Amino acid sequence: MDQWVLPAYTFAAGVGSAVGIALTTYHDHKESAFMFGIFSLSLAVWAASNAGRMLAQNFGSMLLFTQLSYIGVLTAPIAWFERVIESVSCREHLAARIVSSFVVGDCDDHSKA
Repeated sequence: MDQWVLPAYTFAAGVGSAVGIALTTYHDHKESAFMFGIFSLSLAVWAASNAGRMLAQNFGSMLLFTQLSYIGVLTAPIAWFERVIESVSCREHLAARIVSSFVVGDCDDHSKA
């Protein structure tokens, strides 16, 4: 089963980078497809760094590829969240509401406790 892991990571990195480059090149940064391209690129970085970690010959290079995989792991949910917000029709109001609910709590609670 381990013999298929490295080709799967390599295939995912290749497809993710091709889709990501195509979408980010041909679409405006305000479109939802652009953010999906960023999401695809972040998954490609994660997959490529995992493939590099599997091929690492020493501990230093394995640590480097592990640290590079954190970039993909960190940017993937952020790009997906931004894509979801972009696809909603009232983007400005929804984004402010979601962010303020994370920071402040419920925005519609007007009770005086």
